[in-house]
Amino acid sequence: METTNPTNQEVLVRASCFLEEKQPKLGSEECQHLVRELMLFKNQWTLSQFLLNLRQEASVTFDDLEPELLRLSEFEPLQQITGVAEFLGEEFMVTKDTLIPRPETEELVLKAQSFLEQCPVGKVLEIGVGTGCIILSLERLVGRHQYMGCDISEEALVVAKKNREKFNLQTELFYSDVYSNVPREQFECIISNPPYIAYSEEALMDESVRLYEPTQALFAENEGLAIYEKIANRLEEFLTDSSKRDSHRRQLDAADRIVGISKKTSNSIKEVYPDYSQKLVTVYNGYDFESILEKSKEKIAIEIAPQSICTIGRIEENKGSDRVVEVIRLLHQQGNKYHLYFIGAGDMEEELKKRVKEYQLEDYVHFLGYQKNPYQYLSKMQVLLSMSKQEGFPGVYVEALSLGVPFVSTKVGGAEELSQEGRFGKIIESNQEAAQAIENYMTVASSFNVDESSQFIQQFTIAKQIEQVEKLIEE
Repeated sequence: METTNPTNQEVLVRASCFLEEKQPKLGSEECQHLVRELMLFKNQWTLSQFLLNLRQEASVTFDDLEPELLRLSEFEPLQQITGVAEFLGEEFMVTKDTLIPRPETEELVLKAQSFLEQCPVGKVLEIGVGTGCIILSLERLVGRHQYMGCDISEEALVVAKKNREKFNLQTELFYSDVYSNVPREQFECIISNPPYIAYSEEALMDESVRLYEPTQALFAENEGLAIYEKIANRLEEFLTDSSKRDSHRRQLDAADRIVGISKKTSNSIKEVYPDYSQKLVTVYNGYDFESILEKSKEKIAIEIAPQSICTIGRIEENKGSDRVVEVIRLLHQQGNKYHLYFIGAGDMEEELKKRVKEYQLEDYVHFLGYQKNPYQYLSKMQVLLSMSKQEGFPGVYVEALSLGVPFVSTKVGGAEELSQEGRFGKIIESNQEAAQAIENYMTVASSFNVDESSQFIQQFTIAKQIEQVEKLIEE
């Protein structure tokens, strides 16, 4: 226990030295900053008040700070310790269930503010509200519109609602996995700061982020692009006509070139905006096939059954995961005892597990969850199956072909381009057609040629796409 009456400056020095000793990785400057911010919070001071009281007797001592200092030494974020984070001059409640608001997100809000102040009065939607700092700040700064926000995390929604109450705002907050529960209405503006970090980058994250902030709010499948794709795929359904038209044309006018990630995407743009067709060019996503092959050779902890099918991606309605189960059921009814492996997770997983049990297929349908390295499983499959309702360009089909695995797919995105009229994959419409295509692949009744497939996918290498982009820049 302290036996003297230390000044605030003495407390600052002692606490900073203590924190640096406990966690040298933080560095002296960062330790001083964290301690100062902690003292500001404990004393309910502004920075000016802190400076004015530096040489005054401390009412908050080192002993008072020590529990929080120990938490800081374990990289726990200061905002989670204090329970608040500053955003655009206001304090928002934060918890372990919400992402801590970042300064760069303030720029997003300010740009949206400028747009909303000029557009017609209407409805505004945020997808993935977290603390609510974005949508609540927009209502606070702009008003005029009707504001709505959704999140897949019930815990995050609790926090957002408390922040709404604090600022006495009216924003409607509700649960939704992207658009799953969004009312069928038209919005003047849809805003989002979704998870965008690839799972492969997890090891590169700061400890404070990796250990303490919610994984669901940070990481996304498909190299971090999965949620962006889900949002973009259905924008046309939810944006007002005027908002869509004006937003699209502003972007198209500003562009020197317009790049479609597949021929189908490029053709779709031509159909809607034919006056921009001269700007259009198709550049596919690039793939590192050597890395995919290397990863496919890694050992797995389970034994994959012969004649197996896999499906990769989120387990959800939009991905047609329920239809995948119906296809495997149909195959078994026809006497084909194939195994099915789900690689991924999602909100339909538990429902489908119940359905699998009901169909007595527990020994044949396997839920592997999210896998950082799906290639080690994919390489051991006979067929990749997708019953998705919407896709941009299905890169997983390219990855499958690189491993000598054909695909069976609904008519989505660039699936037809990759199919090459059935040479490398089958495009189907019904569950029965999917079952028949799979049976053909299993019985070698198809014309799939691994060598031809390997030659075909060389147009999707990273080097090839870099070459095309460089050509565009030169032009």
